[in-house]
Amino acid sequence: MRVISVLLVILIISSVQLSLLQELNYGSGGSSVGSTSGTGCSNETHSGDVFHADGFEGNDSWPGTYNCPTQSIQMAVDLASAGSTIIVYSGVYQEVVAIGIEEITLRAADGERVILDGSESVTGELGGTWTIHDSSSSEGTVWKADLNKDAWQLFVDYQEEMPARWPNANFSDGTALNDEEYWAHGTVDSGDYLTNSTATCSEGMTKYQDGSKYYCLNYLNGELEDDNGTYPGHDGLINSGLNASGAIAVLNIGSFRTWSRNITSHNLSNGSFTFEEVPASEWKIKHHMYFLTQKLELLDVPGEWFFDHESETNTVYYMPRDDKNPNQMNIRMKTKPYAMVCSDSDGITVEGFDYFATTFSLDDCDGSEIWNSTLLYPSTSKRSLGHAGEDMDNRFVSRVDDCMGCLIDSCDFLYTDGAAFEAHGGSSSSQNNTINNSYFYHIDWSGSDQKSLMTTIMMDGTNNRFTNNTMHKTGTSATIRIGNSPQIMFNEIYDTAYIQSDGTVVQMMQAEQSGATVAYNWIHDVPKYGIRMDGPFGGTNSGRNASVHHNVLWNANGAIVAKGDYHNVSNNTVLLGTDGDRNHIIVLYDSTGGNENSTIMSNAADTISGHRTNSNESNPIPVNNSTIGNNWNGYDSQNTNQTVFGMLVSPENHDFRPVFGSELDQMGVGAYSSTQNASAPSGPDSFDPSTFYWLPGIKRNSSNPYEQTSVDLPCPSGQYRSLEGGLCESASAGHHVPLWGSNFSMECAVGTWQNDTGQSDCNQAAAGSYVSGNGSIAETPCGLGTWQNQTGQSECMNATAGHYVDSNGSAVQTPCSAGTYNPNSSSNASTDCLSTPEGSYSGSGAPSPTLCSPGTWNNLTGQTSCTNASVGHYASGFGSENQTPCSEGTWTDQTGQSACAQASPGYFVDSNGSTTQTPCLPGTYNPDTGSSEPSDCIDASPGYYVDQEGQANQTPCSAGTYNNDTGSDSSSDCISADPGYFVQFEGSTTQSPCQIGEFQPSPGQSSCIDAQPGNFVDALASTSQSTCSPGFYQPFEGQSECYQASPGYYVHSPGSAGQTGCSSGTYNPLSGSVVSTDCLSADPGHYVSSSGSSSQSECWKGSYQPDSGMTTCISASPGNYVEEDAATTQEPCTRGTYQYSSGRTSCLDADPGYYVPESASSEQTPCGVGTYQPASRTDSCIDASPGYYVSSAFATSQTACSPGTYQPNDGSTQCIDAGDGHYVAGTGQEVHTSCPVGTYQPNVGSTGCIAVSYTHLTLPTKA
Repeated sequence: MRVISVLLVILIISSVQLSLLQELNYGSGGSSVGSTSGTGCSNETHSGDVFHADGFEGNDSWPGTYNCPTQSIQMAVDLASAGSTIIVYSGVYQEVVAIGIEEITLRAADGERVILDGSESVTGELGGTWTIHDSSSSEGTVWKADLNKDAWQLFVDYQEEMPARWPNANFSDGTALNDEEYWAHGTVDSGDYLTNSTATCSEGMTKYQDGSKYYCLNYLNGELEDDNGTYPGHDGLINSGLNASGAIAVLNIGSFRTWSRNITSHNLSNGSFTFEEVPASEWKIKHHMYFLTQKLELLDVPGEWFFDHESETNTVYYMPRDDKNPNQMNIRMKTKPYAMVCSDSDGITVEGFDYFATTFSLDDCDGSEIWNSTLLYPSTSKRSLGHAGEDMDNRFVSRVDDCMGCLIDSCDFLYTDGAAFEAHGGSSSSQNNTINNSYFYHIDWSGSDQKSLMTTIMMDGTNNRFTNNTMHKTGTSATIRIGNSPQIMFNEIYDTAYIQSDGTVVQMMQAEQSGATVAYNWIHDVPKYGIRMDGPFGGTNSGRNASVHHNVLWNANGAIVAKGDYHNVSNNTVLLGTDGDRNHIIVLYDSTGGNENSTIMSNAADTISGHRTNSNESNPIPVNNSTIGNNWNGYDSQNTNQTVFGMLVSPENHDFRPVFGSELDQMGVGAYSSTQNASAPSGPDSFDPSTFYWLPGIKRNSSNPYEQTSVDLPCPSGQYRSLEGGLCESASAGHHVPLWGSNFSMECAVGTWQNDTGQSDCNQAAAGSYVSGNGSIAETPCGLGTWQNQTGQSECMNATAGHYVDSNGSAVQTPCSAGTYNPNSSSNASTDCLSTPEGSYSGSGAPSPTLCSPGTWNNLTGQTSCTNASVGHYASGFGSENQTPCSEGTWTDQTGQSACAQASPGYFVDSNGSTTQTPCLPGTYNPDTGSSEPSDCIDASPGYYVDQEGQANQTPCSAGTYNNDTGSDSSSDCISADPGYFVQFEGSTTQSPCQIGEFQPSPGQSSCIDAQPGNFVDALASTSQSTCSPGFYQPFEGQSECYQASPGYYVHSPGSAGQTGCSSGTYNPLSGSVVSTDCLSADPGHYVSSSGSSSQSECWKGSYQPDSGMTTCISASPGNYVEEDAATTQEPCTRGTYQYSSGRTSCLDADPGYYVPESASSEQTPCGVGTYQPASRTDSCIDASPGYYVSSAFATSQTACSPGTYQPNDGSTQCIDAGDGHYVAGTGQEVHTSCPVGTYQPNVGSTGCIAVSYTHLTLPTKA
């Protein structure tokens, strides 16, 4: 068995009573996870796809392995990945598990019970404390508690209590589902009548148009007038004395539609009130019923409660039953709508979890499944939070949204206000969802604010299935409506539709009927229709193509009604009923048509007609020999005085086969045949309902999967069911059952007991009592000599030493009185307390006498305290019986002393028993303690004095004074040091002269003064300092002479601490100067760069200075130079030279190819094209000669014209080609030469001429 961890109280897990946790753990018989200590879990890692969660032994910092499970389910989910399985162990988990991973499975560990709890304890997690609010009512006391959050459903011992309402109703006695007697009634149809558009209604009535008809009514939509009738549950609104304003009204004013609305006003005189209108098209003019809720004034009977949704403190009010104190009750409230939430994650499976006051929500989680769960109080309305007119698409109900292929299987839905289950979505987003083998009980007691019709099961979409389910005791009028083409088969539905004035068990609206199948169902004991295909009859409409076959219905008010056409209503058996019921099978047909093309075959019913109540003779079903016929109809004349019931084997025992050979058997009509007795099929594939006697409803016997089984409703806390199918048994005395749905009771643990039966908890043993064993029915009072001051204890404590207990059942022990003691435990009489001896005492409850402490004494017995030693006396040890006088040299002026004080320094004590000490006289002192003689006082030494009595020390003469006498008794005996002298230390007997370099002008000083800078002292005992003369200075303190001014400096005033340097540009070669005029200006060609100079400096080569008194020299500028030191001017560079830098000592020669035409030039000039210069240091360039040219700058030579060219001019940059008819044979030519006779040259630039060829010469012919 699993050991309960010390980490029981953690936020994620419910802080449920320890006994409840033990029940889940020890009573489950389940397996245990691998670890109970967590050793090594911080280092363990997870591998694989199975995770474990354990609310008792897990830790959310662990990896979720078998040995190291998580504590919360959510953490295991967070650690998991697609395809993982999460195994959850016993516990009550107060979580909202959010699933966002596809293809994971969550299941309870084998044999263990996992509960998802959406409630919290009022006095526990919700932080409330019940206090009395109103005790004036004879019905009971109203208590209140402030909560730390919203809560909207209240439970006592896990059973729901009714929200405050009027008329009052209860869950336990069935009145919550009795709208005729425990709802109030409106007068809308009281005296109403049909009228026309122009007529005036009677006084007090209002005209209302419904289509083409006009009615006179008592009120219209948005108002209701109570009929003030007398009913078993109330006497009308006026007689109630209530003011309905501000309450919420639950209004069944739409036949099969009910809404909640805030009441805006109330006319107390006629019992009418107003509210926000409901949808006009759905407001009906008949059968108005209502009740009021959500107002504190309505809380008037035990078991009712009210949550003040407008209070900042979240206050809940409750009137307990039997005048109990709610602080001593197990009261819980719903705080979480959902505990299992899946969003956008397909393929989720949740198996084996139970839900209390919470449920599941799957949103777009295709292919997900919920298995084997009991949902107790899974959902309720939000009216207690002040919500009136709840959004029908967003109610807190068990639901799936936009799911395809989702499955709810083998689940129990118990006690809801609102639908048991809803599937929301469009025809393409909500398909093929299935509810199978599930049980529904006590569903929807208000029927308010549901989507479309008021339904127990509501599903949008297409091809949804409702199969093998059992459902009974429901409030809403339309029990099952599951969308387009529904498949509703093998269900047993009975005892439904308690509230609302219209409705049916199986509802198919017009557009939903095509492809629908309703077959193999038992529907019975319902006050409304059984199976209804809705829509107008006659003509063409969308109500068609539904198939209703092989159903058995009995005691249904209109078992099957078919509107529309092309339906198949075949092989149904309908029987029994009461006078005034509608016909068994209604195939609506009139002059406009209807069902002409439907198949109505082989049905057995006492009344089959084309009208709801008229006979088939007056309103026959349509005639169609091919598809309508072979029905056994009790209306037929040949069937007079016969009934379907009488021709069945044993309908009272649910054997609906026709008697062999009966007319039903011979016709082959009804849901069963007489030969339908085959053995159970070997498997689902071989199941044939035409041969095997099929049974509807839940089937949970794995050994016989076709056997109809029943459901044991979970027992409330305090009760248990030990045998499957047995009754709930009350926990016997000495036992309790803390949790709902238990199958065993638990013994009261040691320290607790219970003498009543049927209890959810045990009483703690009271103070003064104990319970030593398990299963106790009484507590035992503590015996003599024992006691117990705690509750819930398994034993009593012995009276401790110093105490006794002389009565039974004591919660306290009695202490021995002061002055006595008792060394023994378990004493049971005051005579066991003994008197204290001399030298001791005792207080109350003493186990032994206490010795008198040092400083106290006692010479009597039986005392409660000791006596303090007197002044002048002491008691030195523990247990003193007498006191002792102080000896000489000691004394005390205090009482209660354990020793006498020694005479203080400066004092003496010369007698015994003294309460004072004697001081030494002025002029004397005594540094020792314990002195007993006057002679112990000593005269003051030279350099000291004692000016008060009782001194432990002598006082030294202060620094600056001295004294050479003894026994001085005043500070005036100390002599001040003379001027020129000092006394450095306290207690001196002489004075000292000031040294050289020091002086002191004042008397009574402890030190001398150093001569200040600019001054000196050259003698001992000086009373003043001397000033340095001009030409002298002293920078330091305490000096005996002054310094002479240095060369380069001067001192012009006396008492100078420093000398003044000659300014830069000046100098002084002498010492001792007293005026600045001793500083000389630097000569031209010289400079003084810094102050305090004793000499001047020559300007260096390359620089010069024409002025005097200068601090620097001037560098020679470009184009100039200085070639000597101490120069006063610079020299310009001559023509043919230049200098581009400053501070130079010479000039540069112009390079060949360059020239410098002017003096003081800072650069040389290149020779231009057409000129050249082969020499350096020149001031001009040479023009190119005739026959020559210079084509570029910087040239150092000229170039001769090449043959074929010439140049007649100076300074040319190029040569000229020889002209045509000319030539130049050599280089450097100034002219070109004409070709001689007999030659020619057609080209330019030629070096020669061409001789004439006479071969080609043509001479003139003579005439």
